[in-house]
This record gives sequence, C-alpha cells and structure tokens, in this order.
Amino acid sequence: MLRLSSTILFAGLLLFCVSDGSAAEMGAVRYHPFIDSLFSPWSNSNSPGAAVIVIHGGEIVFSKGYGMASLEHKVPISPQTVFNVASLAKQFTATCVALLAEDGTISLDDSFRKYFPEFGEHCSAITLRDLIHHTSGMRDYFSLWFFSGKEIEDSILKEEVLDVLKRQKALNFKPRESYSYSNSGYFLLAELVRRVTGLPLAEYAERNIFKPLGMKNTRLEQDGAEIVENLAISYRRKSDSTLSVVHLKSGLMGDGGLLTTVEDMVRWDQNFYNNRLGNEKFRLIDTLTTSLRLSTGRETGYAFGMNIGEQSGMRAILHGGTMGGYRSFYRRFPDQNFSVIVLCNLEEMSPFRLSAQIADYFLEGDELTEQVPMNQSRNATENEGPTTTQKPRSPIVEFVGSYYSDELNSTINVLAEKEQLTMKIGYRFELKPSFVHDDVFRGDGAEWSFVRDNRGRITGVNASTGRTKNLFFAKKHTAATRE
Repeated sequence: MLRLSSTILFAGLLLFCVSDGSAAEMGAVRYHPFIDSLFSPWSNSNSPGAAVIVIHGGEIVFSKGYGMASLEHKVPISPQTVFNVASLAKQFTATCVALLAEDGTISLDDSFRKYFPEFGEHCSAITLRDLIHHTSGMRDYFSLWFFSGKEIEDSILKEEVLDVLKRQKALNFKPRESYSYSNSGYFLLAELVRRVTGLPLAEYAERNIFKPLGMKNTRLEQDGAEIVENLAISYRRKSDSTLSVVHLKSGLMGDGGLLTTVEDMVRWDQNFYNNRLGNEKFRLIDTLTTSLRLSTGRETGYAFGMNIGEQSGMRAILHGGTMGGYRSFYRRFPDQNFSVIVLCNLEEMSPFRLSAQIADYFLEGDELTEQVPMNQSRNATENEGPTTTQKPRSPIVEFVGSYYSDELNSTINVLAEKEQLTMKIGYRFELKPSFVHDDVFRGDGAEWSFVRDNRGRITGVNASTGRTKNLFFAKKHTAATRE
C-alpha cells in the first residue's frame, strides 16, 4: 500500500494535476520530513543540490529544489531549474526511432549499413534494433576517446566521432550474442534520424515529442555553447574539498545532450499511461518498454533507452545519466503509476540511491541498500577485476616503448620509472600487474594485455574496458625509454 495519504495531509496543499496531460499547477507539496532529511546535506546556499519530484496516479505529491543552481550568482534550485540529464536522453532518441519505424520510414530490423555504408563489413550483421538495445557489439566512443589520451570533457565534434567509429576493425562481440552498454549506438541513432528525415535529432524531437507533450523547457543541445535560461551549473568537489565548475564543451546528441526540468519530465512520465505520440497509441508504449532477447535466449533487461527491472518485488523501469557534474535518475513503477525523478548538479551525489530511498519510503517496501546500477554513464570507464602490487616475472624493460593504433590514429607510450611501468596517453598513470597473466596489467580503469610473437617478443598491446574490447596498439619501438 502506498504511503501517500499522510504526506498529503501533512502538507495541507493542493496537488499538481497532470492526469489529463495538461499539467496545470495548482500548488505542489513543498515539504516532507523524510525527503527533506535525505537532501539536508545539500539544502543550503553554499552547495549545489538537486530537484526532486514524486508522482502518483497522475498527480505530483512532492516537488522541491535543494541547494543552488548557481553558486556564483546565488540562484537556488527549483522544480523549474534546467539540468543536463545525460543518458536520460537515450529514451527520447529511441522514441524518435520508434516513431520513424511506426510510420514506415525505416524498419527496426534494417541493416545498420543500409544507412551507414561507410562502415566496414564487420558491421554487416548489426541492425537498428541492436543499436537501441546495446546488442550491436559496437565499441563505446567515450572509451575510444579515453584511449586516444583525451579528456572526457574536451570538445568532441560529431565528425570526429563518426571518423573514429568507422575506423574500427572489430566489434566487442557478434551482434545479439551479448549485451554491452554503448553510447556509440545512440550517437549513431541520432545521425540516422538526420539521414532519413533531413532534420537534426533536436528538431525532430521538438516536433514529434516535446511540443506534442507540452515539454516547453526541454530540448536537445545543438552545441555545447548555447545560452539556456534557468540552467543549473555543473560542479565537482576537488581534493581540497572546494568546489569547481565542470565545463562541458561537447554538444553531441543522441546518447546525451538532453536539457530538461523535473516538471517537464512529469509530462513524459504520464505519456506512458495515456500516449499522445505517433499513430498507434498502445503499440508504441509496448514497443518502448519491451526488452530484447539475445541469441542465447537470455533477456537483456534493456528496452528503448530504459532498464527493465524490479525494486522490492515490484516491476520498475529506470535509467540514469552522468556527465561532468550532472547526475540524474528516473525511476518508474508502472503497476503503481508511481515515479520518482531526481536531477542533480554535483558529481558526488547519487540520485540512484536517493530515488530508491524515496520510492521505498512511499511504496513501503523493505529498505534498499545501494546497488551498482547497470552502467548508464556516458563517461565511465570500468575497473574490472582485482589488482595486485606483485611484480611481473618478465623484466619491465620488455614492455617499454611506443604503441600505435591505426583505428584511433593515436600513439601511447609505456615508460619505466623506478622499476614501475607507467602509461602515458596525454597524462600518466601506473600499470599494475594483475593476477590473470604476467603480460596483463591494469591501470586507470582499463586492462592492458601485451601481445607476443612466436619468438616471445612484445609486438603490441590490447586495451579493454567494459565497453571496448581488444583495441590493438602495435609496438613501434623496442628500445627502453625512461623519463
């Protein structure tokens, strides 16, 4: 049973009715002791914070902002504050593609290369559906950017991403054999929309989603330099505990780039119960919320930009986003017509955990402990497996040298410094031996597996993260290098 009546009576305020899709404000609940206590660490004029909204049965039962949208200008966060919600954009991108399939412009089972003939033969088995469900095997472009020695917050041009993706010679796995979250698929879906409609994704989404639903404060960024009214600034805490602004220079769309408010997200949330998009009212929602089954028979648990799971035994549809200092999470319980949306502008905050605690309180389930969610970050690199400080049996001088990837057109350097291997890819980090093999090292969230020829000489290194496998760098120099 939902713990809602006490909340409404305690506040003594009218609600924000959205059940008819009009979303006309009548005075939303602004105080709740449990939610206020969760956000108390950030509820002051010296901290970034979050906007929170709770929806049940088409009505907003709680809506409030905590902390500051701009510390510099002392602007507080409110339910009208605009946030970059990063990977929450994926469900909107996927919906655009679903609408194009619904009107017959494309088929979800079309070959990817039908629209992207410049990509290699290794992509021939990929379908548009694979891009949507992360079953294409395509390497994640943020991981490739990392292996190029570039910072994730550097400016990235669409042309650069297309170029590096089409230079790839292999996939992580054969399409539909496995699942691996990849921002590349959704970046390419945005380009697909442009190629088949002649419109950038931002304009297509505005015409076909945002305007029909009345999402007046929502848009996809055309570039990273737009002036946006009521935008929350992105912050990060430095090692000395002071706060700094995280500037996002990229304006890529598809896998991210969505700017919205918690109030606009209510309009999106309620459309799952009373669809106003496209031509086939009920079929579209079924399409958007159905995950794909792999060739092995296993369900991926991922639909059209949404994870399909459960919380406290109840069906839950959820997704998060991470970019710079922005953090977001959208948690929906379709059988209860209940949702929680938390949008943050401070890197250290966990809207995944906070939204789970709020949902658990209202749904009166067992208290949840924080779990590691399915990887949804646009900029995460995964640290896979244990590390150890044991020394490799092979002399470290064998690994020293320069290594080149023609798939990235990029060089990395392995250095020997005080009997310790160091990797330099624009910046430096240590390579630590792993338990796996003498020639396998770990560093900065990636695995580096050196390759030998039949004479035992090091000829290259394969770089891997959870989202990119076996990216090969060929060894250019064999002489020892010290700096």
